Amino acid sequence: QTFENEMAQEMLQLDVDRLVVYELNADHLKVVIKTLWDQVSMLQKDNKKFKDLFSSVDLSEIAMKVGKLEEKVFDEVDNKLLKQQSEIDTLQMNFSLWNKQLQINNNRLDQMEEKFKDFNM
Repeated sequence: QTFENEMAQEMLQLDVDRLVVYELNADHLKVVIKTLWDQVSMLQKDNKKFKDLFSSVDLSEIAMKVGKLEEKVFDEVDNKLLKQQSEIDTLQMNFSLWNKQLQINNNRLDQMEEKFKDFNM
């Protein structure tokens, strides 16, 4: 019977230890929940400040300025592209001329070779 009492006492002590752990966990959870609640409250205050700040901003004016900036950027890009295309066209024309000149020179060389062959025979 003493053995059974000791076993029951140990089981009781285990239950008490478990309860202590549960209490510690509960206290920890209370701290976590309070911290989260405080953060939510701060976010709500920040959100209100943010709304107050932006209620005074005229979004249509900002959109108009952004639109003008976009137009300016697109115009600059278009101008640069046109200039580059013009440079490319010039290079292609020069290349074409050099190619024709090369063909003419090759033809002259061929003719000279023929004359040289005729001269040697």
